[in-house]
Amino acid sequence: MHGFGLQAQPKPTDAEIGTFVTRSGAMVRRIDRLRDWGHAVVRTNLATIGRSDATSLVLAEYLEAVSDVNCNDRFDAMARR
Repeated sequence: MHGFGLQAQPKPTDAEIGTFVTRSGAMVRRIDRLRDWGHAVVRTNLATIGRSDATSLVLAEYLEAVSDVNCNDRFDAMARR
């Protein structure tokens, strides 16, 4: 899984199990961080297009509205956080 894993045979040592658990936890934290970042991007885009109060929005409408957003400016702003 993503370049690391445990083999059932030979039986892993306690140290190998500990390493696997630690690396798995780190991967989950990175996935959570990526998900949170994606949500933040959408929230920022909604504010930019004046729809921050929208409880739902058709995906095609959202994509059309944000197509004019300058991605380089947006990325630079997020990188400064």
